[in-house]
Amino acid sequence: LQEAMKGLIENTTDVFRSSIENLFLSEDREDHVTLKLSALENLAERVEALDLADGLHNLGGFKPVVECLSSSHPRLRLKAAEVVALCVQNYEPMKQVALGFGALPTLASIYSNRTEGEETRSKALHAISALVKGNVTQELWFIHNGGLANLRVDIQIGEVKIRTKALFFLSQILRSNQMLRVAFLQIENGKKELQGKGVIPEIIQNLNFPDPQVKEFVVEALISLLEYEPSAKIKSISKQFPELLGSLETRLAALQKESEGETNGEIIQTETLIQILKGSRGRAPQGSGMSVGGGAGQGGGEEPGEEGQDEVK
Repeated sequence: LQEAMKGLIENTTDVFRSSIENLFLSEDREDHVTLKLSALENLAERVEALDLADGLHNLGGFKPVVECLSSSHPRLRLKAAEVVALCVQNYEPMKQVALGFGALPTLASIYSNRTEGEETRSKALHAISALVKGNVTQELWFIHNGGLANLRVDIQIGEVKIRTKALFFLSQILRSNQMLRVAFLQIENGKKELQGKGVIPEIIQNLNFPDPQVKEFVVEALISLLEYEPSAKIKSISKQFPELLGSLETRLAALQKESEGETNGEIIQTETLIQILKGSRGRAPQGSGMSVGGGAGQGGGEEPGEEGQDEVK
């Protein structure tokens, strides 16, 4: 493994330079498209393994990666979205660079295009999630520019992969964005004709979805939504969705049986949500930095992903 890593490091600069050069090729020839795809794959491998997002940008390679998001070839759009996600994930300087290059509107366009392949839409959503995380302004931009409408569709009819990512994204922005939490709750606590027409019932219905990770992020999203709310609002939600508590208790019993007496994160999360709904759990004051779903204000579990990346890609 050490020898492999050494070889990877030694030839990275040369690979970066040749790959970046290939990103500027026209796409009117199939061999050019193949070379660009190979270039993006090389960049993804090295950025992920060696944490070289800065190096890619300093060599002038990040902008053409972002431009590949607008390619007419789906394979290039997919791989470009993956590279963007790798470069910006948990790294504020590259988030700002990506935003400056216009990555967010382009990624949002890919995700909103329901004729796009699900794998490509999934990669685009992963990149959006990484790019806007912790930035309320950009989260709201995405939500108000078709993002929420598409998330709602995906958590209702999406396949497992994109449904999971959509639920994770909702749990993430609900935790960080108070305006969104207020808006979601106002719909359910407002006029009777609006009750049941918001996002909350669409989230809750996923407790009946067979995939366990989907259920995990339903619990995350509901904790993000409710953990700081006053008891009156929580009681109102419990009253409007009387089946919720029973579904959670059934889930908890199943998790405890599967774990054979061992406590795990899913059990703790489910127990926490049950306690919130019953009003039996003291909540940290908002702004204290304490959160059930994660550490000091970060919140949430790991994003659902593939092939070992920060698990959502």
